[in-house]
Amino acid sequence: AEDLLRESEERFRFMLETTGDVIYRLDYETMTYDYLSPGIGSLTGFSQEEIKTLGFSSIVKRIDLPGAENVGPEVLVENRMMGKTGEFRADYLITTRSGDSRWLRDHSFPWFDSSGRLVGSVGILSDVTDYKRAEALVRQRTAELVESEEKYRTLVENVPLVVYRLSPAGEVIFINQFAEVLTGYSPVDILRDSRVWDEAVHDEDRPRVMEQRRKAYVQRRELMVEYRIVHRDGYLVYVVEHAIPFEVPGGDVTSVDGIIMDVTGRVKLQEKLIQTEGIRTISEVSARLAHEIRNPLVSAGGFARRLLSSMNPDDPNR
Repeated sequence: AEDLLRESEERFRFMLETTGDVIYRLDYETMTYDYLSPGIGSLTGFSQEEIKTLGFSSIVKRIDLPGAENVGPEVLVENRMMGKTGEFRADYLITTRSGDSRWLRDHSFPWFDSSGRLVGSVGILSDVTDYKRAEALVRQRTAELVESEEKYRTLVENVPLVVYRLSPAGEVIFINQFAEVLTGYSPVDILRDSRVWDEAVHDEDRPRVMEQRRKAYVQRRELMVEYRIVHRDGYLVYVVEHAIPFEVPGGDVTSVDGIIMDVTGRVKLQEKLIQTEGIRTISEVSARLAHEIRNPLVSAGGFARRLLSSMNPDDPNR
C-alpha cells in the first residue's frame, strides 16, 4: 500500500511539475494559498513563496469575468459574500516579474471540509495570452468589418445608381432604393416578383438584354449593355448596365453583381446635338446652294442688261 501510495504521489508530482498550468488551493479564512504547484514560476516569474508573501492580487492589473470585462476585485468579494461560491471562471491580466503582461485563466471549484463547510477553492491557472490576443484581434477585425459594412451599406443606399445582385436563375437577390427612382417600382416590389424587373425593360430591347445576362452566367463574361426601361409612369429611361459574374473558388458562378446608370440626359443631349448639327448642315447646304444659284443669275442678269443697253428702243428683240 505504501509503494502504491508513493507511486501515485510520484505520478501526481510529475504531472504538476511538468504541466504548464498551475494547480492551487486557496484558504478563504486567511486568503492565502496553502498550495501552489511549481508552474507558478514559469507563468509569473515569481516563486511559490514570493506569491504567498506578496499576494497574487498584487500582480493582477485587470479582471475579466464571463459577460463582464475589467471588473474590480470588490466584485469577487461581493459575489462571495452573496453566497456565489460555486464553479468560478475569470481571466486575469498580470504583470510578470520581468514587466511583461500575461493573461491567466482561472477555473476553480469550491473546497469543503469534512463537515461540509466551505473553506476555500481549488483551481487551475492557465496561460491564455495568445488566445486573448487573438480574441482582441478578432474583436478589432469584427469592429472594422462592421464599420466597413456600414460604409458600404450607406454608399450603396445613397449612390445615384441601381446596385443589384442576381441569382443564377435570374432572380433579384438584392437591389437598392434607387431602383424605385429609375423604374417606379420599390425594392420590395422587385424582390417579391423578379418578373417586374425583367418586364421593365423595353419590349424591343428585352431579348438582347436577357441574352447578355445569360452569357454573363454561362460564359462568365462581363456584361455591358445599353437599353431602355419603361418607367411605371410610362416614360422612357435610357440606361447602361454593367455587371460582373461572381465566381466561387470552385469556378461556379453563384451570382451576378452589377450597377445600372441612368444616361437619359446624355442620350437627350446627343439627340439635341445631332439635331443641332443637322440644322447647321442644312443651313450650310442651303447657303452654298443659294450662292451657287446666285452666281449664274447675276452673270445672266448682267449680260441681259448689257444686251438691253445696246439695243435701240424700237428693236423688236428688246
